[in-house]
Amino acid sequence: MTLVGEAHRALGMLEGYREEQIDGILQNSEKLSAIKYQFVVLAEACIDICNHVAARVFAQTPESYVGCFELLGQRSVIDSSLVQRMGRLAGLRNLLVHLYWKVDDRRVIEVLRKDLGSVREYLAVMTKLASEA
Repeated sequence: MTLVGEAHRALGMLEGYREEQIDGILQNSEKLSAIKYQFVVLAEACIDICNHVAARVFAQTPESYVGCFELLGQRSVIDSSLVQRMGRLAGLRNLLVHLYWKVDDRRVIEVLRKDLGSVREYLAVMTKLASEA
């Protein structure tokens, strides 16, 4: 499976949880863990795509995950609003992976409900970029 395919798969799984009641998710540790894991998978795929584009198209190696999205913004691949939104996804990934005991589960659900459209937008731009290459 390609990175874009992996991102779409994780995105689809997350979208399956969007309409569930907040309390139902918070009270079900298996669902909450699944959501968090899919966010990590989604963020990793998006970051890997970004790093691939940075290396192949711009011959650069960003120093951080957020820096990679910033590079795409500087090169006018994505707009500044999307840079910020994808940077927040990278930040959520870092929190889930490295500081999981500090994660505000309600914040994760908020991202689930409000921010998945940003990832769809990013993947559409990356898919278009790949088709033009």
